[in-house]
Amino acid sequence: MEKHMQAFTKKCSKCNYARLIDEGYSNYTVENTTLYCSLNLNPEAPFDKWYGEDKKDLFANSYEKYTDTVEPVYIDVEMDLGGANKYTNGFVTIKQIKDVL
Repeated sequence: MEKHMQAFTKKCSKCNYARLIDEGYSNYTVENTTLYCSLNLNPEAPFDKWYGEDKKDLFANSYEKYTDTVEPVYIDVEMDLGGANKYTNGFVTIKQIKDVL
């Protein structure tokens, strides 16, 4: 019996070390989402995370520290959760979050 396995594509935007920061006037008028790599591995980062496929986002396929066991840090325009310390996921430090706000 043959097994058909689909190749798993790693994406920086799904990595635990990613910081995704929305920019705009409000949560209803987001103009772009900037992706930062907390490990500074992606030479293209920071970059605007477009919807759909983006070659910059596929850089995660080339490094071994990729992990996606929890959600990446995602900060909305209005910071609905509160201060930077409310957004940490255990992989990204509060300092790394504050550095991009």
